[in-house]
Parts: sequence; structure tokens; C-alpha cells
Amino acid sequence: MATITELVNAIKGYVDNPTIGREILANQIKRAIRQICRKENNLHQDLVYLAEGAMDRDIGNLQQLRINAKNLPYKYCISEIPYNQNRLYEQYEKWKNKICNAWQNILNLQAQILALQNNASNQINMTLLVRFIISEFHDGEQNHDDFVDQFVIYINLANINNNTRIVNILDQAIKEEA
Repeated sequence: MATITELVNAIKGYVDNPTIGREILANQIKRAIRQICRKENNLHQDLVYLAEGAMDRDIGNLQQLRINAKNLPYKYCISEIPYNQNRLYEQYEKWKNKICNAWQNILNLQAQILALQNNASNQINMTLLVRFIISEFHDGEQNHDDFVDQFVIYINLANINNNTRIVNILDQAIKEEA
């Protein structure tokens, strides 16, 4: 491929040829050639400026990296202090939250124990177990009136109001004789 300069020289040689008698055309071509040469020079100069600017930026970046490398150990030590302080505070907060949660669990368990101890229905069930145990089966040897009295006391102490449940308990307590 030919460069712009080679093309310009070829066109100049063609225009300077005495066989072409058209001067107007020659002048227009010469003007266009001068414009092309000026534009080539401007483009070449722009490329030089761009290359110099890029090189200056690269040199500036390298100098900044060199300065940062010199200051890095000093900055590293100083920057570690707040980092370690923040980390220590985070660990303290985490420990404090664990302790608070443990105490809250203890208080919740104590409240549940107290609620179970003060629950009226639970106390009735406990007294039923301690004071009165109904015999599972009624056999023919036991007095019927005593069994019915004990069964009524059991139903009243257990605070059972559901008739279906009472019948089920009575069915379990009476042994069938067949």
C-alpha cells in the first residue's frame, strides 16, 4: 500500500506533466494536495501529542505507585488500629448478646416453672394423683355404692364436665362379666 506522501508525489508528477493543458484543474488539484498534506501533518502531530500524553500519564501513575509503595508499611500499621478496634468491639457486642440471651432464657424457664406451679388445673391433677386413685376395674367383690361414691368424687376433683368423657371413664373402670 502506498502512503499519503507517495500518493501526493504521484499526483504532483501527473499535474506537472506539460501535456495536460488545463491549468484550472491543475490548480484545484494542487490546492487539494496542500490540504491533504496539512491534514496529514495535523494527524501526525495529534498522534505525537496523544502518545506523549499517554506516556506522561503512565509516568505519573508509576510515580504514584512508587510513592504508595514507600508509604504502605506506615499506612498499613495505622489503618490496622481502627480495624482491630472495630473488630474487638464487634466481638464484645456478640459476647454481650450471647450473655443477654442466656439470661433471658433462664428468666423464661423460671417463669414457665412458676406458671406450672401456680396453674390451678395442674394442681388439681397433681392432687388427684397424690390423694385419690380410682381403681381401674370394678370387680364383683367391691361394694357398688362405695365404687359409685369414689367415682363421683373422682369426676368432681378432676373437674370433668363432658358427659361423653365421663361415660368413657366409667366404661374403662367397670369390668365386664361375661
